[in-house]
Amino acid sequence: LYAEQLSANKAMLNSVKAFSSSGKAVYAECGGFMYLTEGIYDFDDALYPMTGVFPFKTRMLKGRARLGYREAELKGDSIFGAKGTKVRGHEFHYSEILKSDQEVELLYSVKDGEGNYIYDEGCMIKNTLGSYIHIHFGSNREIAKNFIGFIKTDKKQFQIS
Repeated sequence: LYAEQLSANKAMLNSVKAFSSSGKAVYAECGGFMYLTEGIYDFDDALYPMTGVFPFKTRMLKGRARLGYREAELKGDSIFGAKGTKVRGHEFHYSEILKSDQEVELLYSVKDGEGNYIYDEGCMIKNTLGSYIHIHFGSNREIAKNFIGFIKTDKKQFQIS
């Protein structure tokens, strides 16, 4: 809804991109995930450039794209934990990812609330993770501990220069 205003703040876009590119931990869900893409097409099909961390764009839809409870299993090691770690959450969004020529590592193997595999989702570049799934960190407290542990081992994580 605020794509135009977010896109206009070039200093912030560049700062977030630089932080991510440096290998620092970034985690974004839903709208924050969209902010990390190359851009967002609004309801009128106007494109607003974003950070470009992830090499694809998103588009707002007039209707709901997905809704439901999710169980996601890590397909590889990440700042949340080791391959095979499971997390739970929900998905509720009105946008979609547009296809890109560039491959992106997908982080999760996702099942619906009934335990049926539905798709692979979530993106990871360096130590930046983005997903439409809103994780319930209480579903697996180890992921929060792993994430905080990663940040603590990188003493420069949040120093402002």
